[in-house]
Amino acid sequence: MRHLLTPLLVLCMCIAVRAQSTRQFDRLEEVKGLQNRSITSITQDNLGFIWFGSQDGLIRYDGYRTRVLKANLKDPNSISDNNVRALAKDSSGNLWIATQGGGLDHFNARSEAFTHFKHRPNDPASISGNAVWSVFVDSKGRVWAGTFSNGLNMIDPRNGRVTRVRESSSAPVLAIAEDDAGMIWFSSNGLNRVDPESLTVENFPAEPDHPASIRKGGIRSLLFDNSTGRIWVGVEDGGLFQFDRTTKRLMRASVIPANRGFNSIYALHVDTHGNVWAGGNEGAAVLSDSSVDFCKHAPSDNHSLSTNAVRAVYSDSFGTTWIGTEGGGVNRALNKKAFHVFRNSPSDASSLSYNVIRSIYEDRLGAIWVGTQGGGLNRFDPRTAKFETVAAGSREISA
Repeated sequence: MRHLLTPLLVLCMCIAVRAQSTRQFDRLEEVKGLQNRSITSITQDNLGFIWFGSQDGLIRYDGYRTRVLKANLKDPNSISDNNVRALAKDSSGNLWIATQGGGLDHFNARSEAFTHFKHRPNDPASISGNAVWSVFVDSKGRVWAGTFSNGLNMIDPRNGRVTRVRESSSAPVLAIAEDDAGMIWFSSNGLNRVDPESLTVENFPAEPDHPASIRKGGIRSLLFDNSTGRIWVGVEDGGLFQFDRTTKRLMRASVIPANRGFNSIYALHVDTHGNVWAGGNEGAAVLSDSSVDFCKHAPSDNHSLSTNAVRAVYSDSFGTTWIGTEGGGVNRALNKKAFHVFRNSPSDASSLSYNVIRSIYEDRLGAIWVGTQGGGLNRFDPRTAKFETVAAGSREISA
């Protein structure tokens, strides 16, 4: 287990470092629209589609093919800017899109309609700037949008009302997160915490022995780990840090050996197994309680990362981890688990109704429909691993 040494400015963990990763990846090189892309962000909507923000449009992937949404000056219902910096999904499954020069966009995944939030000079009810580099939806549904040089904004999605927070800050807001108390954390002139109700901001500036990049807006990623209560901080030209909320100090995390070269951390993510992924210019480091696994590009290994420049990491509803890279497109972590066999169990009403399978279909919501030769139609929920017999009977159900 990790131990926090509060008297020190260094976070030490007793871990094993693997010399070579055993993780394998599918580079999706055969998927048109993903090859050689620079991916900045990843999310999944409620329909099951995976969305990738890129420097050349918003990309939707259905598991087989892609659809790229691009800006069209003649179409007000198009995305406002092709350079997508960040993505966030709200509870309705709709997307909030941070663009480098077009402000903040809201995308209704069902109607495919865009709503644009842009800066308007002399209008304090508009967002504070159009260079939006970060976006986050908190547990109450509020939307937070960080700009490159005009501070932080809070948007109420119910009425579109914009509230500017720390507008005078000229340092970029490149990362936003929420802790277990509902406080919002964001980067700008060090690390900041804002109370969403009072909008009171507390700043935790860089200390003298911290990398100069922290003072210059170099915090590129933030992660609150619900399982441990830790706040992870990824720094450009500084490496990996953790913030101790008791001492209110930012401490260097020594879990990644200095000789590994992870001096810039652009992406932080915790997967469904509780592993923390830290992505940078040297690939991805996967941190567990007992080990660090380094995933890197190997020219002779087609199942290694496509490139070492990792910019985004995301785990979908099925637990699959996706890695977005700069110039190397998308990588999907391969699941090495053994096959699980589902059979009928007379004493279990949630088991498969019959063992002879004639057809299988996955719907847009991720449910698996199974037609049997003598047990009717079954609906399988991958999240609970349980079957529901929808149409019983002895008839054969085939595709």
